[in-house]
Amino acid sequence: MDKYDFSVSSGFLGSYVSQPKIELSQGAKNKLNDIQAKVDTLTKKLEGQEIELIDLLRKRVVSAVFVNDNVEMLTDNHEIIIITSTDEGEGGNDSHCYIESVDFIEALVGKINAVNELKYLKGSEGMDFFGIAIKTENGSCTIDFRHESNGHYGGGYCITRKINYNFQEIQEMRERLVSLREEWNRRYNNLYFSSEIT
Repeated sequence: MDKYDFSVSSGFLGSYVSQPKIELSQGAKNKLNDIQAKVDTLTKKLEGQEIELIDLLRKRVVSAVFVNDNVEMLTDNHEIIIITSTDEGEGGNDSHCYIESVDFIEALVGKINAVNELKYLKGSEGMDFFGIAIKTENGSCTIDFRHESNGHYGGGYCITRKINYNFQEIQEMRERLVSLREEWNRRYNNLYFSSEIT
């Protein structure tokens, strides 16, 4: 089974206007798939990748801050770990999820050797309580979340891992991403004028 759908003409950057399906050779499909895989890899590097709470185990944190409703940690291998609230209601009037407090954030500096989700409690008047605890050799940090809603939306948290690239590396990856996207579209559009990509 092919990873990507080639039944539309405008590529993954365009508006996906329907066109007659093109029968591609396997070589053409492989080349387009290769370009798309490189785009996917670069995008993950730039935007970060969602991870599970258990994935924090054995990471060594060198600094941690609580800013803009995010807990951000820098690890010894240049990863940035971001913990933030999520809201099924997308922050509308009917739902609001946020970090209420971070207790003993200084305890996050060190090797993470235990993580735990705290019990989700349904409160009164649409206020729910939940949290996570992260333990290092320097103590335990508790991140307390609150979720207010009319009962139709849920709230939670998200952990994202990014590499702490310098400015030049980020610029180079963005330029490479633009180049790959242009190449994908050029190759795909050429299929209307030739039966094989050379």
